Amino acid sequence: MTTLRILFVALLGTLVTMLVTTRAWAAPQPPHDFAGGTTCSDCHIPYASLQTPPPTTGTAGAGSTLTQLVDSTRKWSPGTWVDGVMTFTSGANNGQTRTITASTTTTFRWTTDLPNPLNVGDGYSIVKTTAAGTAQTSLVATQLIDTSKSWTIDAWIGGVVTFTSGANNGHYRAITHNTTNTLFWTEPLATPLTNEGYVIGKTTQSDVEAKCRSCHNTTGRASAMTNVGLHVAPDYGNVTIGCGDCHDPHNIAPNSGRGQAILRTKIRYQAVTAALVFPSNNPNGNKYIAGAPNYNGICEVCHTKTKYHRNNSTGLHTEHHATESCVNCHKHESGFLHGGGVGGSSVDNCIPCHGHTPGYAYAPGLTSQGTGSTQSHSTHTQTDGAHVRGPNVGADASGCATCHD
Repeated sequence: MTTLRILFVALLGTLVTMLVTTRAWAAPQPPHDFAGGTTCSDCHIPYASLQTPPPTTGTAGAGSTLTQLVDSTRKWSPGTWVDGVMTFTSGANNGQTRTITASTTTTFRWTTDLPNPLNVGDGYSIVKTTAAGTAQTSLVATQLIDTSKSWTIDAWIGGVVTFTSGANNGHYRAITHNTTNTLFWTEPLATPLTNEGYVIGKTTQSDVEAKCRSCHNTTGRASAMTNVGLHVAPDYGNVTIGCGDCHDPHNIAPNSGRGQAILRTKIRYQAVTAALVFPSNNPNGNKYIAGAPNYNGICEVCHTKTKYHRNNSTGLHTEHHATESCVNCHKHESGFLHGGGVGGSSVDNCIPCHGHTPGYAYAPGLTSQGTGSTQSHSTHTQTDGAHVRGPNVGADASGCATCHD
């Protein structure tokens, strides 16, 4: 008996060690603000899908027509909203809906003309999370057939199908593959489908951003941290990097967050293999840039095509504001695009660096740093000495808007 007890204790100790060191059994991952009252169901429905987020909203801008809407405040990835449904919420087309057939970073297009031209300021909302229908009889418990559909092949991978009637009412399955009219998943249903209703939800990066912003806004639960937004990467074909590529909302090992920023230890983008260091240990004081030899700060660990601060020794590493905070100009809420400026994202924030020679008083008590491009601008913005050459558009933000959007 003593020998058996020793063996039992030894086996139990081995099992505990395996669980602790390898995490063989997945522990429930708490939300990143559990102490603040956030629960799993605030963001999720079963099978790991997000709850349907509020629709994306905005207003029409200049250039909108009967078959397109332009919103220059947006920076979507091209194609993000294809097959989404746009609803017009104010103006002469209030209540009209159109299925989006093409989308760019700022423009949405559809086929059928609106009854009235769009005016600047007309409201809209977009939803691209659901499809619905009735499943036909299937003898296979891991597929759904709906011959009325003509889906793009594999367009629904990563989505969740929910059954809304019949023997499987309320059950969910994660979609692993789809043809033009059939969905597939891995875990069999208890009963094969027989003319049952269903809805499909597929969470996009824009949906995730909307879910994050439902708390991270001026009146939300995370009102103290509103500077959030998808990362837009112009050097990589205007690809959009999602919130979850950099952040782990569960903040638990092995995908541990780092402080309140809940940054992943390894960024989930492209072939990034280096472990992230944040704040960086760079003696220059910029916590976003680590520099040589590892180049694994949060603002360089992915970069291979940028002119400055790449994740290797190529490019320029000390010439571009290496001792300043990256987010002074590349604001999170502006997609980290250049131009956010200190204190906001309007063109007013171009002036401290761009447009004038160093020391030029562009406003009472304000002088230019002159750290951005100056020579091609000062002839149009300054009135002193040799700078008076070309047409003068003014020294303030309205002058910039003469040529720049």
